[in-house]
Amino acid sequence: MTMRRARGMTLIELMTTIAIAAILTMIAVPSFTKIIALQRVKSASSNLQVALLTGRSEAIKRNSNVTVKSVTANADWSSGWQVADGTTSTVIANYPATSNLTITGPASGVTYQSSGRISATASTTFKVSSSSITEVRCVTITVMGVPAVTSSGC
Repeated sequence: MTMRRARGMTLIELMTTIAIAAILTMIAVPSFTKIIALQRVKSASSNLQVALLTGRSEAIKRNSNVTVKSVTANADWSSGWQVADGTTSTVIANYPATSNLTITGPASGVTYQSSGRISATASTTFKVSSSSITEVRCVTITVMGVPAVTSSGC
Protein backbone atom coordinates (compact mmCIF):
# COMPACT_ATOMS: atom_id res chain seq x y z
CA MET A 1 0.00 0.00 0.00
CA THR A 2 1.40 3.40 -0.94
CA MET A 3 0.92 6.47 1.23
CA ARG A 4 -0.51 9.54 -0.37
CA ARG A 5 1.11 12.81 0.43
CA ALA A 6 -1.32 15.43 1.78
CA ARG A 7 -1.56 18.69 -0.10
CA GLY A 8 -2.25 22.11 1.35
CA MET A 9 -1.33 23.83 4.59
CA THR A 10 -1.58 22.67 8.16
CA LEU A 11 -3.48 24.67 10.74
CA ILE A 12 -0.24 25.74 12.41
CA GLU A 13 1.17 27.09 9.14
CA LEU A 14 -2.05 29.01 8.47
CA MET A 15 -2.11 30.56 11.98
CA THR A 16 1.56 31.57 11.67
CA THR A 17 0.90 33.27 8.32
CA ILE A 18 -2.12 35.16 9.71
CA ALA A 19 -0.13 36.30 12.78
CA ILE A 20 2.72 37.65 10.62
CA ALA A 21 0.25 39.44 8.35
CA ALA A 22 -1.48 41.02 11.37
CA ILE A 23 1.82 42.27 12.81
CA LEU A 24 2.86 43.81 9.48
CA THR A 25 -0.54 45.49 9.13
CA MET A 26 -0.30 47.01 12.62
CA ILE A 27 3.11 48.44 11.76
CA ALA A 28 1.98 49.90 8.41
CA VAL A 29 -1.33 51.53 9.40
CA PRO A 30 0.12 54.62 11.19
CA SER A 31 2.24 55.39 8.13
CA PHE A 32 -0.81 55.22 5.88
CA THR A 33 -2.77 57.70 8.01
CA LYS A 34 0.05 60.23 7.66
CA ILE A 35 0.20 59.67 3.92
CA ILE A 36 -3.55 60.12 3.61
CA ALA A 37 -3.48 63.34 5.66
CA LEU A 38 -0.64 64.71 3.53
CA GLN A 39 -2.52 63.88 0.34
CA ARG A 40 -5.63 65.68 1.68
CA VAL A 41 -3.55 68.81 2.36
CA LYS A 42 -1.99 68.65 -1.12
CA SER A 43 -5.36 68.03 -2.78
CA ALA A 44 -7.10 70.90 -0.95
CA SER A 45 -4.31 73.36 -1.79
CA SER A 46 -4.43 72.29 -5.45
CA ASN A 47 -8.22 72.68 -5.52
CA LEU A 48 -7.87 76.16 -4.03
CA GLN A 49 -5.26 77.06 -6.65
CA VAL A 50 -7.60 75.81 -9.40
CA ALA A 51 -10.45 77.92 -8.01
CA LEU A 52 -8.22 81.00 -7.98
CA LEU A 53 -7.05 80.36 -11.53
CA THR A 54 -10.68 79.87 -12.58
CA GLY A 55 -11.62 83.17 -10.95
CA ARG A 56 -8.78 84.95 -12.72
CA SER A 57 -9.62 83.56 -16.14
CA GLU A 58 -13.34 84.25 -15.69
CA ALA A 59 -12.59 87.87 -14.74
CA ILE A 60 -10.56 88.33 -17.90
CA LYS A 61 -13.10 86.50 -20.06
CA ARG A 62 -16.12 88.39 -18.66
CA ASN A 63 -14.27 91.73 -18.50
CA SER A 64 -15.67 92.27 -14.98
CA ASN A 65 -14.80 91.55 -11.37
CA VAL A 66 -14.97 87.94 -10.15
CA THR A 67 -14.71 86.98 -6.48
CA VAL A 68 -13.39 83.77 -4.95
CA LYS A 69 -14.84 83.60 -1.47
CA SER A 70 -15.53 81.29 1.45
CA VAL A 71 -19.00 79.76 1.60
CA THR A 72 -19.29 80.85 5.25
CA ALA A 73 -18.11 84.41 4.54
CA ASN A 74 -15.36 84.35 7.18
CA ALA A 75 -11.65 83.50 7.40
CA ASP A 76 -12.36 79.75 7.75
CA TRP A 77 -12.44 78.28 4.25
CA SER A 78 -12.76 74.64 5.45
CA SER A 79 -16.51 74.71 4.73
CA GLY A 80 -15.82 75.17 1.02
CA TRP A 81 -15.49 78.09 -1.37
CA GLN A 82 -17.03 79.40 -4.54
CA VAL A 83 -16.20 81.50 -7.56
CA ALA A 84 -18.86 84.15 -8.21
CA ASP A 85 -19.43 87.00 -10.63
CA GLY A 86 -18.66 90.24 -8.79
CA THR A 87 -21.50 92.24 -10.33
CA THR A 88 -24.39 89.76 -10.47
CA SER A 89 -23.27 87.38 -7.67
CA THR A 90 -23.92 84.46 -10.02
CA VAL A 91 -22.03 81.42 -8.79
CA ILE A 92 -19.63 80.18 -11.46
CA ALA A 93 -18.15 77.23 -9.56
CA ASN A 94 -18.56 75.57 -6.15
CA TYR A 95 -15.86 73.70 -4.27
CA PRO A 96 -16.98 71.35 -1.46
CA ALA A 97 -15.96 71.33 2.18
CA THR A 98 -12.76 69.57 3.20
CA SER A 99 -12.76 67.04 6.01
CA ASN A 100 -10.18 67.10 8.81
CA LEU A 101 -8.39 70.15 7.40
CA THR A 102 -8.01 73.76 8.43
CA ILE A 103 -7.95 76.31 5.63
CA THR A 104 -7.56 79.97 6.52
CA GLY A 105 -7.63 82.92 4.16
CA PRO A 106 -9.00 86.43 3.80
CA ALA A 107 -12.51 86.78 5.23
CA SER A 108 -13.60 89.02 2.37
CA GLY A 109 -12.32 86.64 -0.29
CA VAL A 110 -10.19 87.50 -3.30
CA THR A 111 -11.55 89.78 -6.00
CA TYR A 112 -10.06 89.58 -9.47
CA GLN A 113 -10.38 92.64 -11.68
CA SER A 114 -11.02 92.46 -15.41
CA SER A 115 -7.26 92.75 -15.98
CA GLY A 116 -6.63 89.52 -14.02
CA ARG A 117 -5.01 91.38 -11.13
CA ILE A 118 -6.35 91.15 -7.59
CA SER A 119 -7.87 94.21 -5.98
CA ALA A 120 -5.64 93.93 -2.88
CA THR A 121 -2.52 96.08 -2.68
CA ALA A 122 -0.33 93.26 -1.34
CA SER A 123 0.01 89.50 -1.81
CA THR A 124 -2.69 87.34 -0.25
CA THR A 125 -1.94 84.03 1.46
CA PHE A 126 -4.03 80.98 2.32
CA LYS A 127 -2.84 78.35 4.81
CA VAL A 128 -3.88 74.69 4.42
CA SER A 129 -3.04 72.37 7.33
CA SER A 130 -4.11 69.22 9.14
CA SER A 131 -4.07 68.51 12.87
CA SER A 132 -2.60 65.02 12.32
CA ILE A 133 0.59 66.12 10.49
CA THR A 134 2.98 69.08 10.68
CA GLU A 135 3.03 69.64 6.90
CA VAL A 136 1.52 72.98 5.84
CA ARG A 137 0.78 74.18 2.32
CA CYS A 138 0.52 77.85 1.47
CA VAL A 139 -1.31 79.27 -1.53
CA THR A 140 0.02 82.76 -2.20
CA ILE A 141 -1.50 85.12 -4.75
CA THR A 142 0.68 87.88 -6.09
CA VAL A 143 -0.76 91.31 -6.85
CA MET A 144 -0.62 90.24 -10.50
CA GLY A 145 -3.23 87.59 -9.61
CA VAL A 146 -1.12 84.47 -10.10
CA PRO A 147 -1.57 81.83 -7.34
CA ALA A 148 1.32 79.55 -6.35
CA VAL A 149 1.43 76.63 -3.90
CA THR A 150 4.44 76.24 -1.62
CA SER A 151 5.22 73.66 1.03
CA SER A 152 7.23 76.01 3.23
CA GLY A 153 5.79 77.97 6.14
CA CYS A 154 3.40 80.79 5.42
